[in-house]
Amino acid sequence: MRTIKVVAAIVIQNDQVLLARRPPEKHHGLLWEFPGGKVEAGESPAAALARELREELNWDVVVGPLFDSIARNSDGVITEVCFYLTNACPDSTPQPLEGQEIVWANSQIISQLALTPADAIIAGRLLKDGQIRPIP
Repeated sequence: MRTIKVVAAIVIQNDQVLLARRPPEKHHGLLWEFPGGKVEAGESPAAALARELREELNWDVVVGPLFDSIARNSDGVITEVCFYLTNACPDSTPQPLEGQEIVWANSQIISQLALTPADAIIAGRLLKDGQIRPIP
C-alpha cells in the first residue's frame, strides 16, 4: 500500500486557532482545515510543515510537539495526517499567497465552520469546556 504523509499546524493565539479554507477544486473543496500540506521525500515532518506555511502563508513558525494524528485508507492509499502544536515566530503574520481564506477562530466560530472530517475530529479534541485547550 502507498502512504501519503500530511502535516498540519495547530497554532493557538489568544484562545483562537488559525484555519484555512480549501480551494473549491481540491478534495474537500471549500471546507476549513488546519493549514499544512504533504511531506516530500526525504523531508522531516517539521521541515515540511515549516516549508508549507512559508510557501502558502509567507509565515515563519516553530514546529512543536505532535498533538495527534489520524490515518485513513481510501482505495488502497493510506493518508496519515499529523497535527503539530506550532508557534508563530515573533513579528510574523500569516498572509495567504495562494488566494485562500484564513480565519482566526475561537471555539464558537469553529463550531459554525464546515471542517474537513479529520480536522473536525482534531478540533473536537482541542475544545475543552468551551475553550481551546491543547493539553487535557
